[in-house]
Order: sequence, then C-alpha cells, then structure tokens
Amino acid sequence: MFKAKLHKGNTLLKPLYAFFLLAVIFITALILRLYPVIHAPETFNKGFGFFGDSGLYHSIGYNLYKGNGFSGSNNALAFGFKTEGVKLEYEPAAVRAPVYPFFISAVYRFFCSDEDMKSLEVWHKNWDKVRIVQCFLDAIVCVLVFFISRTIFNGTFFPALISSGLYCFSFYNIFYTRALLTESVTTFLLAVFLLLCVLAIKRDKLYLWGMAGLSCGLVVLTRPEYLLFPAVFMFYMVFINRKQILSAAKKILVFFITAAVVVMPWTIRNYHEFKEFIPVSVGCVGFNMFLGTFESNNDWLGWIKDLPDSAFDTKEEKLRAQLLFSSYLATFPTGSIKVKDLDDSLKDLAIKRIKKYPFECLKRWVTAVPRLWYQFYKPMYLKKEASGWFFVFYFIFALCGLWKSTKEERALMAPVCLLFIYLNLVLLPLFIEPRYGVPLMPGIICVASMGIWKISRSLLCAEGENK
Repeated sequence: MFKAKLHKGNTLLKPLYAFFLLAVIFITALILRLYPVIHAPETFNKGFGFFGDSGLYHSIGYNLYKGNGFSGSNNALAFGFKTEGVKLEYEPAAVRAPVYPFFISAVYRFFCSDEDMKSLEVWHKNWDKVRIVQCFLDAIVCVLVFFISRTIFNGTFFPALISSGLYCFSFYNIFYTRALLTESVTTFLLAVFLLLCVLAIKRDKLYLWGMAGLSCGLVVLTRPEYLLFPAVFMFYMVFINRKQILSAAKKILVFFITAAVVVMPWTIRNYHEFKEFIPVSVGCVGFNMFLGTFESNNDWLGWIKDLPDSAFDTKEEKLRAQLLFSSYLATFPTGSIKVKDLDDSLKDLAIKRIKKYPFECLKRWVTAVPRLWYQFYKPMYLKKEASGWFFVFYFIFALCGLWKSTKEERALMAPVCLLFIYLNLVLLPLFIEPRYGVPLMPGIICVASMGIWKISRSLLCAEGENK
C-alpha cells in the first residue's frame, strides 16, 4: 500500500512545477558563477589569471579577432604593448585545438571593447567578459544534465532535478568558469554530446546519431585527447548490437562520418599549413609523457625548474633533457610547429625510460591517476580547487546508480561509463593535471543522481513496510 502511495506521490511533481524548479536551479547556478567574477574579479597577472596555457589561447583568439589568422604570434600587441617599427610575422599555430580560441575571438568581437585592449592595465575588462560568457554556458549545463537524467529515467522528475541541483553546486566546474581555459566550453560541449548520445541510443533515430557525431567532433576540436573516443564508441556499438550488425553499421557509419565532417576541415588546414598529417594539434604528448615517467604523488617539482637526478642515467642525458625543456618552454608560447620536433625528442626520452623502468613507471602512473578525478589529491596550483570529497560523493552514488538501475537504464548510462574508462586509460601514461577530468563531471553527476534517487526510494519503501 505504501509503495502505491509513493508511486502516486511521484506524479504530484507535475512538469510545470519541475520546470519551475529547474529555472530556480539555473538562476542559482548563474548567480554562484557570476558573483565571484563581478564582485571579486581576478587580480593575478593584471586580471589574466595564473594558468600558463591561457596566454596562448588568448594570443590566438586575439589574432583571429584582428584578422591575423590562427596564430600565437604577436604577444606584445595582444597584451596591449606597442610594437612600432617591428615587422610581425603571424606564424600559424599548431599546438592548440581550434574551438576555444575561436570562442574567445567571438567574445572579443561581440562583447569586448577595442579601447580596453590598448593597455595591459585595462585588458581585465575584456577577460572578465569571457569569464561571464563561460558562467552562462556552465549554468546552461544544469539544464542539459536535467534532460540527460530525464532521458535515462523518465518515471519521475526527481532524479533529473537532483542531477541539476548537484551540478549547480559543482565547485570543480564553478572554479574553472573563472579560468581562461578550455574546461568550461569542453564541459558544455561534452554535456551536449552526452544528451544527444543518450537520445540516439533511446530513440534509435539516424538523425540523432548524426547530431551526436557532430557534437563529438566539436568536443575533439576542443580537447584533442577525445580524438580516439569515436573509435571506442564504435566498437561498443558493434558489441551491443552484434545480433543486428547491419543496423549497428548504419548508426556507426552516420556517427563516424558526421564526426569526421567536423574534424576533417581542420586536419586539411593543418596539412596545407605544415605539410604533415596532424588530425587536431601537436606538441604536448612527449612533454607530458616524459613528466609522467618520474613525477609522482609526493614529489611535485613545479614546471621543470629542477629536474631530479634520479630521472636520468647520466649527467649528459640530464643536460640534454634540460636543453629540450628550455627550448620547448621558449617555443611553446607562440604555438609554433617547431614545438613538434622538441616534443618528439621528449617522447623518445619517455619511451626509453618506460622500456628501462616499466614497473616503476606503471607504479607512478597508477598513483598519479586519482588526481584526474579526486581534484585535490595532490596540490598543484596557486589557488586551491574544490575538495576531493565532492568527487568521492559523486563516484559512490554513481556506482550505486549503476548497481540499482535496470538493463535499459545502464545502456543509456554507457556513454558516461565509456568516457570515464577511456579518459583514465588515455591519460594514464601522461602527466595528469586535475582539470583534465572536469568536463565529464556532469555525466558522472547524472549517474550519481540516479543512485541517490533509487537508494532514497528504497529506504522510504523499507520504512513504510516496517510501519
């Protein structure tokens, strides 16, 4: 009898009330993200922030805005300094994916002022406008996770509202709305991809598979580490549809072709500019692989100010690595293709170390990978991020959600699970920064909300039966 009442009670949350609560959550999320930007703006580095990658993103975005192409050259003008009498060459950039620089350029074009670009002292006004747009995008993710959860479980609005509410207070994502980095845009695009992917699996329409492929392509052009995920997803689709292989082939073909349609123009651009096959970007794999062979949880060294003697067999090898690192760090700020040769040399050093010390490297990778999710597992930045306990909470309830869900619901949760496994494996041998896992937080929260709802419902049912 109690179960029947509980089921009836679920229907009392009518769509109108649910969407009203969603609107309240959206406004709350927007306030939480905008308040620090407006009332406590970034002051470090003249308002630019403390992340090293921000400079290159900004320089490329500024050059796009000024019509100088996708180039990281001309840092002086980009930061309001004069370059009179200096002939500038805008060398094409190769080390960054295009979506975020184009996003910055669009914000500069539509919302920013040329007057505020003429001096470093006032550039913060424009950078804060980028942050404000990122706040709006991140607040919209609250709506996206609502519909992802609603698509997975449409028996009641409560799981969807729980997921939206959890994301509203996701301090990992709030933290990065203030950073001039790809995380906010990637989080938004990855949430769009997950929604379209879940809809495609549930409704099984080819046009939805095409839209999912398009959104996946945009994610790849924002963060290149997702480049291999379409292939992983294709193998998964073949496996679950192995009894209907022709149907699976159609979906896979549409998904893969539409993803390729988005990525290929940039690949063609790279071949045209550099005469090399570069799917998205170059220049970070070797650097991060080498760091990942000796950096561990307890010996954070900063950005290679002092390479440890223990990482090298000879003094000559250490001197060579120091030279490579100094050249790499000097070349990187312009995004030049010249970084590729230096990065390849660092990759060779990394492979040599992995072959010589395979178990030691594996141990370091395994001990470092929790930082991908448990954000404060190891401090890295000048400012503290959200406590790692937030992710622990998400993860425990996500496991509960998978455990207590139906087979059909698990099938709809599969894209999140695949992405979680994929990122752990792809980033495992690299030097891991905490922010790399942030874009998948909405997906993990969606699965966690299912766990919270199902466990709370089970407890209420058990309590009612006891009475």
